[in-house]
Amino acid sequence: MSTPVTRDLTLLRDAESALVQQALTPAWRQWAQDWGLELPADAALVASPANAASGDLAAASWQALPSTQAAWVHMPAGWRTSLAAELIGRTAKAPLPEDDLSLTVADKALADLLQRWGQVLPAQAIAPGVPQAQARPEQAWLPYAGAVLLTDPRSGLYCLLGRDAYRALLPKPKASAAASAPVGLLGILARHHLPVSLGLGEVEIPVSDLLGLQTGDVIQFPVRLSDELPLTVAADVRPVPALNCQLGQRDGRLAIKVVAKAKAA
Repeated sequence: MSTPVTRDLTLLRDAESALVQQALTPAWRQWAQDWGLELPADAALVASPANAASGDLAAASWQALPSTQAAWVHMPAGWRTSLAAELIGRTAKAPLPEDDLSLTVADKALADLLQRWGQVLPAQAIAPGVPQAQARPEQAWLPYAGAVLLTDPRSGLYCLLGRDAYRALLPKPKASAAASAPVGLLGILARHHLPVSLGLGEVEIPVSDLLGLQTGDVIQFPVRLSDELPLTVAADVRPVPALNCQLGQRDGRLAIKVVAKAKAA
């Protein structure tokens, strides 16, 4: 039996998402201004947890930020040509020969942006490695585990922050108060210390452990996440797959909503 493929689940609080955006957006806006690029007054990068779709991005097109190896930038098709045209004030035409002067200028501008973002990230932030192409298609998203994706909605430029990179941008967590009392069925299960299986029974995690997680903590699942995951309650030696669950956030904490399994027609 092969080892299940796993990826990390990252949930961001709105405040954490805003902090990550605020950390890199000013350098991006200043870069655009210094290179004579026009941005809307309210332009900002958009932060979101990297997901399975991130694995569809071509690994060969990622460029690492200097010095930290904590983040990378992905340029969509035609981005260099569009940037080159904008920098020298002409209509974008593709493809351009690699020795075209405007592409040289665009490459210098991109290198400058990477340098600026690299200076924003703490020097101690170390990422697990530059994204690599995977031998099996279903593993394509593994390099993005626990990462955060920043997107420039105007141009489609991506900046991928490894887990250590974006967490280094967040303030150190304060000592958490006692966890809120569990609600409903989860509370009953937690008091009885019954193991709960999430994801086709491949992973068993006590409900009490799940209730103690903060939003942004990372759990590993052996399957791609969807809106609903099967949840199995194990009572003695007779697992009863009678429930489904949904993952989300509630009051700044990881929340698991338990819903009754739909009865077969």
